[in-house]
Amino acid sequence: MIAAAAWLAASAAVDAQAQIHPSPVVGPAWGPYIGGAIGGARDGGDYGGATVVDRTGVALKAYFGFRANPWFGVEMGFVSLPSTRTESGTFGGTRTVTYDHDAVPLVLAGFLPLTPVAELTGRFGLLLDSGYRSDRVCFDANGRSYYCSSTPLTYGAGLRLALPNGLGLRVDYDFFQIDDAADAPRARVSMLSIGLDYRF
Repeated sequence: MIAAAAWLAASAAVDAQAQIHPSPVVGPAWGPYIGGAIGGARDGGDYGGATVVDRTGVALKAYFGFRANPWFGVEMGFVSLPSTRTESGTFGGTRTVTYDHDAVPLVLAGFLPLTPVAELTGRFGLLLDSGYRSDRVCFDANGRSYYCSSTPLTYGAGLRLALPNGLGLRVDYDFFQIDDAADAPRARVSMLSIGLDYRF
């Protein structure tokens, strides 16, 4: 509540300034947007005592959203995160498991203009589909393994710089928390990305 009140107060102050100096960042008060980004990610999660031998790599994301007003909107997308590879000792030798993380985030998005061409962005929400492909439990009818997730959360923040013709350059940090209620994996993936968006 305190953070929300602070955000609203800052928004009101910037809005007053925007009435004097119209901003290309604010643009229309509402409307759709799309975007994509590429970056790097690292999984800092717990894999039940197994040794993590590979936890970093390239990450991709694509998203579309709708702003209800200049300050808040809803955003949904698809994120392809790098594989996490673990090794554990067994009686027969070493067992290797690779987790290929995918996620479909649905978030509440916030926007706070700083200057006529720059604004802060923020996101908080859930992962509608947070899965891995491996030989673990929790398979669906198509044979793909999914997390039996109890707290699939995501949040993030970033900076957007306005470009001509509705385009924007975005630098984002995103965090994905994926817990497997039926087995050991607990992914904690941090992603830093750069990309473009377009506001219609």
